[in-house]
Amino acid sequence: MRPTTIVLLAILLSIFNNINAQDIPKQSLAQFAYDVIESEGITSAIDTLNKHSNSTQFYLSQDEVFKTLHILFQSKRTKEYQQYEVEIKKHFPKLNQSLAMTLFSILEKQGVAQGKKWIQKNRTNPAFYVSKFELNTTSNSFFKTGQMEKARVLTELFVAEDCMEDDGYIRLAEICLAEEDEQLAMQYLRNGVATNGYISFMELATRPYSKYIPTQLPRDTTLLFQSKGNEESDTVYIFIQGGPMPDISAYRPRPLTLLPNQENFLRVDVLQSQMINQTILNASPTLTEKQSIYEHHVSAEMMHRSIQYFKERGKTVFVIGHSYGCYIGFAYLLDHPNMADKLILMGADLDEDLRNYQVNEDGSRKFIRFRNGTEPYERDFWGGFPLIDLLSPKMETIFTNVESLVSSHAKRRFTQLLKGKDLSNVIFYYARFDEANGRTTKAELDFFKAHGVETIESYGDHHSMLYKSYMTNIYEYLNNTSPIKRSIATTLNSDIESKGIDFALNAFEKYSRTADYFPINEFEINMLGYQLVNQGKLKEAIEIFKINVAAFPNSWNVYDSLGETYLANGEIELGKANYQKSLELHPGNVYAIKALRKK
Repeated sequence: MRPTTIVLLAILLSIFNNINAQDIPKQSLAQFAYDVIESEGITSAIDTLNKHSNSTQFYLSQDEVFKTLHILFQSKRTKEYQQYEVEIKKHFPKLNQSLAMTLFSILEKQGVAQGKKWIQKNRTNPAFYVSKFELNTTSNSFFKTGQMEKARVLTELFVAEDCMEDDGYIRLAEICLAEEDEQLAMQYLRNGVATNGYISFMELATRPYSKYIPTQLPRDTTLLFQSKGNEESDTVYIFIQGGPMPDISAYRPRPLTLLPNQENFLRVDVLQSQMINQTILNASPTLTEKQSIYEHHVSAEMMHRSIQYFKERGKTVFVIGHSYGCYIGFAYLLDHPNMADKLILMGADLDEDLRNYQVNEDGSRKFIRFRNGTEPYERDFWGGFPLIDLLSPKMETIFTNVESLVSSHAKRRFTQLLKGKDLSNVIFYYARFDEANGRTTKAELDFFKAHGVETIESYGDHHSMLYKSYMTNIYEYLNNTSPIKRSIATTLNSDIESKGIDFALNAFEKYSRTADYFPINEFEINMLGYQLVNQGKLKEAIEIFKINVAAFPNSWNVYDSLGETYLANGEIELGKANYQKSLELHPGNVYAIKALRKK
């Protein structure tokens, strides 16, 4: 099956967190029923719900069915909502005692005045249970349908239940903004960002503009990093995160926590100049290129001093820099002798594609991403950022300063600046489908090779090299001196392009028996198969999907992909047989159900 957003998320969570692909996990009955609603209607969905409610192949989650219920409400499918609500209460009779559900129903049918009276009377009634998830979901349902007064009643109750949860304040601010009360909206927003516990772009946007002041670093190096783990360990792992963000908050979970035996060594996150000097991102007038380059070198100095601090104490120091952190790593190599025992840089380019930093005709800055790592397209920087209408002038200033920090580096040609340097203790990871920077060029890879750098391609996106399997690979290489492993999917892709499918299939047998490659990864092989499908190479794709079927015989998705491709290639019986096998493993696969009905 093609990796849609929902399926892609599920696969990523399972594969990259090392769940055994040979296990057959239970399927979500709520997801199955929702898919049936979309494809066949509410009556069939209710039949599906009742038919499989006691099946050992499914689980039924109250939160998931509650969410489905309110998706129907938000899309104003009133009849389906009412029918589904009746059915769900049979499976979850406790919903009759839900404070959120009861209040939602009263607000919907009797109005705000009656809803307020009811909540005053029953707010502490022990007969009703309180779920913050349900309060948030019901509030969102009214908000999405433009019923702001009703949304406010539920949101205020949500905030009362947890005054340290920023979602409630943000929703109240959105409600006020919809009601054209910008002053109160900003007040709620400030309350919300104050509960975060860290500095965010939204929190910065509530502050006044600041005049840029060049960063001056403190003498105490320990103020330049945050550390956790075993302070007595002889080994230190340092991470330089991407962004540039205003705080150590860009990655959750923190990548170093994905390493094996993480509590046995010291984990260090090095700060960056914009994290200790808030005038950088909030500066008006915005940063000049000269100021941005200065701050970039300050961040490289912070990285250098942190490495030096631990080396002077006799520690083995391994450093990982990702995305903007990789940029800082390039500047570190330019400005300082490399004191790290190994420097792993990921997710940026020596000579960036300058299309990322062009300006539109109206003077606004472009934000370019790359489909499949190769095809540039422009999109909105903030996307669905909440309250953007309230914050847009300030957010544009912040974006301009962020972009200036990045582009001032990106415009430099590091294949020239680092030419002739010894980079033999550097490892460079890059992603084949990097949507942020685009695919690393052959010229850059040739430069790395000529300077002693080992390069590794991940068969994934901008963050794929930070998944647990890749982080474990790095750890085992650095600590156990085992060879650093490569992606079989990446090598197969290159073999198919240069030497054809027959050579690639023969080579696969050899690759799978060596220690040079990761164990076969279901998601990556599936991605490779669909890359071939998109190129019209159906026969080659079938052979690749067969590899997944052989490796993961208990995965419904591998049979789905193979069945789909057989049908596309006109091999009807083989397509039906594989879809049938997929359906046996996953009765909730509506794609297989629909495909089998058509043929």
